[in-house]
Amino acid sequence: KIEARLGGNAVALFTIGAAGVPLYRAEDGINRESRARSLMDAMGTIFAEEALAVAIGLEKSAQPVKITGKAAPLVCPGKATSPFNLPDRCAYEPGSSLPACVFVERDADPVSLDLGLVRIGDLALVKTDANVSPSIGQKLLRQSPATHTWITALTFGPFRFIVDDAAYAHNTYEATATTAKKGCAEQGYLSKSLEMLTQP
Repeated sequence: KIEARLGGNAVALFTIGAAGVPLYRAEDGINRESRARSLMDAMGTIFAEEALAVAIGLEKSAQPVKITGKAAPLVCPGKATSPFNLPDRCAYEPGSSLPACVFVERDADPVSLDLGLVRIGDLALVKTDANVSPSIGQKLLRQSPATHTWITALTFGPFRFIVDDAAYAHNTYEATATTAKKGCAEQGYLSKSLEMLTQP
């Protein structure tokens, strides 16, 4: 929508930040697929219009801007949980045709998370190849020394999700889907990100 509106050689780049749950969701029922597409189209339109409004208000500067980059890999003990906590995998309701939600965790190979930082002036882009849970994202933003900090993430990379330690006990979908054991991802992500942010 952005590229169509701007025309020419305009290129719109998109990345998720701390992954949240949309306000409106297309649940099971009649025309689920068409309703889901309508919801995504509506949310995409709102997002595109906001991005265009911000772009119009941008001001150019002749001042030089310093650009730097860093990388800091994180390796955590691995795990695999089955089933994922999804409504089509297991159920809590008596009499359901799905198996009961009994989550089993087994050890797996260590898993790596690629962390990086790109600084453009007073803007810090903290990137990782996994979904960052909103609670972890908020913790990083509160502690970041940078004037402006943005989180950029890759959907469902090898690490899948970076969740806070408290989520594991609740067997949330993200906690069952992450490939990292409890006790490593939260502190590792925050400490390494903050270390990069505080380095000159």
